[in-house]
Amino acid sequence: MPLHLRKRGNVWHARGSIRVGTETVHVREFSTGCDKRADAEAVAGKREADERAALLHGPAGRARRLTVADCLLAYMRRPGGVPPYDEERIADFNERIGAHLMAEAAAAWNEWLSTRGEAMAPGTAARWRAILQAALNYGARTHGTVAPHLPGVKQRNDDQLVYLTEREAERLLAAYSDVSRPVFIVLAKQGLRTGEALRLDWRHVDLKRQTLFVAETKTGRSRTVPMHPRVLEALCVLWKERGQPDIGPVFLSSRGERWAHVRGKAAIR
Repeated sequence: MPLHLRKRGNVWHARGSIRVGTETVHVREFSTGCDKRADAEAVAGKREADERAALLHGPAGRARRLTVADCLLAYMRRPGGVPPYDEERIADFNERIGAHLMAEAAAAWNEWLSTRGEAMAPGTAARWRAILQAALNYGARTHGTVAPHLPGVKQRNDDQLVYLTEREAERLLAAYSDVSRPVFIVLAKQGLRTGEALRLDWRHVDLKRQTLFVAETKTGRSRTVPMHPRVLEALCVLWKERGQPDIGPVFLSSRGERWAHVRGKAAIR
């Protein structure tokens, strides 16, 4: 059954269903970009031929037509959407390698890795890879085909970890202002992410049991952690200075405002 044409304004649009054997594909209405019917029929005819070829060749045929951008779009539109920090990464992938066919995703990923990801630490690049692979997997399932497997991220052999001695760490913490020092003690000794620390509320601080309840995390799962002795000491002093509050943000700026957390960086005032 050929695609049906209808004119909307000055441009012809096409839609319909195409069937080959027992398989049917429903083509949503799309613009042909043509104001003349003959030209629109040619565009619709090519689309119909492409869809028939994809049905005839099965998953392999569909895979040859899908682009990385198709998979990224399907992933963005999945139920529940994606976290805001993933949206920026998906937009970056779409801009840089979206035009590549899905079958060329491995080569596209290597291209991205050699340019945009060149200066990234292996762990950071691996997180970017995980998002792209997830989008390819979801897009492939949505379109009834098989996703390609992206090459892994190679670890660098020349990376060296440098640790501060306990004395150096204490000297560094002592250099912070009285307002910011408790925050960095929590970051250094408790191992919380910056956003987790800045969102701490006195409701989540149990000085008697010496625990912290982390309500908002990157993974979306709350957790309770035992307090490091140095953190307990710092929070006890802060709690008494604030008048022993039961509720409210633990950390305030020099202006008495809640600290901001913008794109992974704390706004220190």
